[in-house]
Amino acid sequence: MRLPCLTSFDWSSVRGIDGILPTDEFLEKLEGDISLARQAWLGAGLNIKFHPKAHLTFDGHLFDQVTRFDGLADKGEDWIERLHQTWKKQKELTWQIPNFANQQTTQLRNMRRSQNARVVHIFDSTDIARSRKNMKRKEEGGASLKEEKDLVRRETKKQRRQASRTR
Repeated sequence: MRLPCLTSFDWSSVRGIDGILPTDEFLEKLEGDISLARQAWLGAGLNIKFHPKAHLTFDGHLFDQVTRFDGLADKGEDWIERLHQTWKKQKELTWQIPNFANQQTTQLRNMRRSQNARVVHIFDSTDIARSRKNMKRKEEGGASLKEEKDLVRRETKKQRRQASRTR
């Protein structure tokens, strides 16, 4: 259990923090920690080449990046969070499909459709046209499309009520 803690400590200690550059003492300590962790890793009979994080840590890549670039940059993870949310939405949309393979096929088809350049262009151009149309109506002092539809619905309801009362 101590071994994963050593590698995680090494990685968390080299994250670039704005304005704080690694000192010479820190670099010496980091090099010693990496050396100790490497010995423990190999002593446990683990292979470095099959574990990407171990390869980056123990084969000098981590230390090289820290010395050359003054630490590792923070990695933005917004893109992966968005991807997780997109897949979660697809799962929610297809939960009622009983066959798992059909569910996966439907999810992939929906994702491809939403990422297709022509489909995205059509949605974007429709949104632009819709917003221009609403802006033009408002500039002319008229109501937006939604307001007009609501007004028509209210008038229709009113006419139906009056028709039912006269019968």
